[in-house]
Amino acid sequence: MAKFNEFFEKVAGGTGLRYDPNNKTLFGMRFGFYLVVNQVQSGSYQLKVMISMAKNGLMPNLAELRSIVKQDKAHFYSVNATGLNVTFTLKSANTWKKAADKATEAINQLPQILSNMGYGTVCSACGQPKEVDGYVIGGAMVSLCPDCFMRKSTDLNYEAQRQDAKPENIPAGIVGAFLGAILGGAAIFAILRLGRVSFILGILMGFCIVTGYSKLAGKMSKTGVTVSIIFAVITTFLVNHFDWALDVAKTERLRMTFWDAVRYIPNLMRVGVIEQKTYLLTFGQIALYNLIGAIIAIASAYSSDKKKFTTGRLTDGR
Repeated sequence: MAKFNEFFEKVAGGTGLRYDPNNKTLFGMRFGFYLVVNQVQSGSYQLKVMISMAKNGLMPNLAELRSIVKQDKAHFYSVNATGLNVTFTLKSANTWKKAADKATEAINQLPQILSNMGYGTVCSACGQPKEVDGYVIGGAMVSLCPDCFMRKSTDLNYEAQRQDAKPENIPAGIVGAFLGAILGGAAIFAILRLGRVSFILGILMGFCIVTGYSKLAGKMSKTGVTVSIIFAVITTFLVNHFDWALDVAKTERLRMTFWDAVRYIPNLMRVGVIEQKTYLLTFGQIALYNLIGAIIAIASAYSSDKKKFTTGRLTDGR
């Protein structure tokens, strides 16, 4: 965490932008353009620069903007445009200090290049060349004029109140979590048969479970988190249990069907056909990967659900 703060502060010092440590975002005016700069993904030193801009009242020309990337591949990785919003993804480096220097160079030269092309900053909502500022709207960083921020903030607050008043259908949510657990568990079981375990599979399982709950329950709450975690634990246990049962069913001398093996594994452990320690160790290994991944996915989904209704202004705390 400290290194990322140093990284952002170094870029801020070199560009004159302000740093919001809570949102890991740089923001501010540079040579007539309002820039919002944050990580491509959490834990990365690769940055993206977001600018709302227009030329003579027209939306940005993506083909024209791509020429910037083609001419300077040392600093720019790609550019994308959605309406008035343009995002430049910057090149990174193998150390945080070199990455900060490279990002600083790119950020400092970009506004001048865009100005020479005839572009100027506009509000990302109304498209007018008004004075804008950086805001967080539903978890997204945007540059807006004060009037558009007030309108969007009011709309989002109304939607948040409507969502809070909406009843949570917990029984339906449990059904959704169950269906998600079947889907996620099947994927884990298939990969486990190949002799592999992964955090990614746990994340997939957690995503399936929490998505199933929230879709059918109508909202995501702490109850939904609890239900999702319970299903993740049960699914992890059953995946391990079914994996052993399939191996037992394939053992000719035991002459058991798969479902018989599922029922009699506890008895097989008691008589020593299956070593209890080995069974528990494999379960522990699967649980370590799958449950950590699943909990990460569930916590992330809950956090994202809450952020959908957050609004605020980017600030460096001063």
